[in-house]
Amino acid sequence: MIGGVGPRVVRRVWARVECTALRGSRTAHLRAVLAAAVVAVGGLAGVGFAPPGGAAGDPELRFESVVCAEMGSVPANRLAEGSTTLDETAGRYLAWSPEQATHPVTGYLGASLPEGCRLVPNVRFRLTSSTNGEQLRPRAAAFVPVGGEDGAVTSRTAATGTGGVLVVRRATLPAEQQAALAEGGGGLWVSAELPGAPWSFANLSCHYDHMNADNLEVVRPSGPGPAVCVLFLTGPVAGPPISAPIAAPVPGPTPGGPWPTVPPPATPSPSRNRASKR
Repeated sequence: MIGGVGPRVVRRVWARVECTALRGSRTAHLRAVLAAAVVAVGGLAGVGFAPPGGAAGDPELRFESVVCAEMGSVPANRLAEGSTTLDETAGRYLAWSPEQATHPVTGYLGASLPEGCRLVPNVRFRLTSSTNGEQLRPRAAAFVPVGGEDGAVTSRTAATGTGGVLVVRRATLPAEQQAALAEGGGGLWVSAELPGAPWSFANLSCHYDHMNADNLEVVRPSGPGPAVCVLFLTGPVAGPPISAPIAAPVPGPTPGGPWPTVPPPATPSPSRNRASKR
């Protein structure tokens, strides 16, 4: 059995792939058939990042959006050589907290936030299975602006809920994105759709990717689940919640909610342990 699917079904699916290849189909069509094959067999035996307890076969991605009063409260990402070319904080990352993002990223649901920070709602994320996340890289020729997503390779999520959290099941993602999270896939790339003034981008960390000060990280098809991504903004912490950003309509199918959201901790602790974590 492969992911709960018998070998006969697997052989039929693979036969379709081989038949398509022998007929000389175009590359794009073959990719689509291959993606469908991966999904049909449950992501190849359910491999990829491990599902959370009680949700076997349907791992989840969890997105959290946090605003802090100052950069000194934002946990740091690790910095690669030449990281200044991947800086989307205008140099403000130099004031990051000495504390580093956890490895893997665990988020703050049920845990205390850094001092001077709170979870905030109405923040969306963009997802892509494109090579190296090129469709979410503003400097790349293949960059897709907000509203231009095809709903297959690149899509937008619903907004984080009232507790600043959004949960997305892998089974609700488009076939190409599910294939990217299966073993051998290139991973699912994540970028935050920033709300704008008076809030500024401070950091983004996802799963095992907490590198540099750029707004693009990747969830790889390995490691424990759920895969957690945390966006940090800086700006006013007190006052009304962040309003949802005005965005262009999304053409085509897209994994858009309503997704189940998880409420924030009832009584947040005053501060998080400031010791460095790796």
